[in-house]
Amino acid sequence: MFYKGFLKATAGLALYLVWLNAIPLEGVLLPSWADSLHVYHFLSVHSAALFLCSRLSASFLNDVSRYAFPLLGVLSASLLVVTSHTAILFMVMGALSAPLVVGVMNALRTAPQPLFAAAFACVAGNLIPFSIYWLPVGLPLKVGGISVMMFLTGIWMQASDSLSTDRTESTASSPVLWVRPFLAVYLLFAVFYVTGGLMHGYIAPALTEAGDTSRLYTFAYLAMLLLTVYVLKKSHDAAIYLAVILGIIAFSMVAFNSLLLLQIGMFASYASFGVFDLLVIALVIAPKRTLSEQFCMMGAMCGGIFLGSLIVTLFSPYLSFLIVVANVVLVLTLALFSHLKIQVLVHRQGNRGDEEPSSILAELLPKGLLKRISEKERAVLSHVVAGKTYKETAKLEGIAESTVKTYMQRLFQKFDCKNRKELLEKVYAYGASSEESPRVPKSMDLS
Repeated sequence: MFYKGFLKATAGLALYLVWLNAIPLEGVLLPSWADSLHVYHFLSVHSAALFLCSRLSASFLNDVSRYAFPLLGVLSASLLVVTSHTAILFMVMGALSAPLVVGVMNALRTAPQPLFAAAFACVAGNLIPFSIYWLPVGLPLKVGGISVMMFLTGIWMQASDSLSTDRTESTASSPVLWVRPFLAVYLLFAVFYVTGGLMHGYIAPALTEAGDTSRLYTFAYLAMLLLTVYVLKKSHDAAIYLAVILGIIAFSMVAFNSLLLLQIGMFASYASFGVFDLLVIALVIAPKRTLSEQFCMMGAMCGGIFLGSLIVTLFSPYLSFLIVVANVVLVLTLALFSHLKIQVLVHRQGNRGDEEPSSILAELLPKGLLKRISEKERAVLSHVVAGKTYKETAKLEGIAESTVKTYMQRLFQKFDCKNRKELLEKVYAYGASSEESPRVPKSMDLS
């Protein structure tokens, strides 16, 4: 039953990625007469469609996603006979695949181990197209085979009800503060993929010119997918920083003309994509994610890929300068994301403004830990968690501000922290570890 449920949940995303790499994105199995700008036609419409889908009803998207697989199979097969105006086919593919990609990702939630299932689907989606490419059969048979698989899988997933874009939408009003961190997430996704695209567009031709046409770099991507499963179970933030660090390593290698260092840069670039791709999937399939958030996340990712590819094509002579600019913007975006997280941590959740500070703390900390801090320390910590300053806390408790600071120093020692920021992060971490605790702001609950 474990393997049956695992394969059933994984099949949709795996096949989608096989089709994506074989036809519209990598073009591994594209006929020679297909439009040379096919990837731009596909990604431009696909990115726009993802953002548009965030505004459409779940029932409509659900109906579209159920028929997307068979229709994409038919469109892919038609490339074998349509020799002109193929750009239209790729644009239609981009539109149809927008609701489908979120549908197949949501199917992962039924897997016994969703993160491992996602990594398995990504590995299969990258290895199978290249395996098919080397088969000793004609291109029509290869493309036809994938088209038939798409068609039959779509019928099977409809019958087994494995494909769905149904997600619970939040009806509660959200203050602007709680929306900002997710906007930073979207921006971070877009900037990362733009930067990665620029570096790949710079390093890959340099390696090809040096005679290195190896596809071994893909194994760095596949290895990092599996490692990222472990990292994500520990911390989503750790995965973000790991991907950015790997990207910076790749960026630093660009400055050298050494073949070895360029190869290291390419390995680091592929590895960073492996981390970030799985991170995006993990955030999209998170239980509390709304449908609009899912589509915006995927839209930011695909928009970044499209923009990066477009810049490489249009401004190739200036790539070295643009890579520097993109990496600076990436670091600044990461800093913005971290800053907004701290903003969230020092404010009370907007829709619970009437709650007593003590009840807020009781929801966040386990009873055993609450017993370790005194009544006065608990009162001070409650006000600080609620977003009060030391001066406001002193006024509310009727004590001197210096006394508040003394209590905070004691709390730093008991929580093994150095400052207020670390203390708040630890308190909210306790809340995040409890399924009963609703206190972690939704917009920062990335897990």
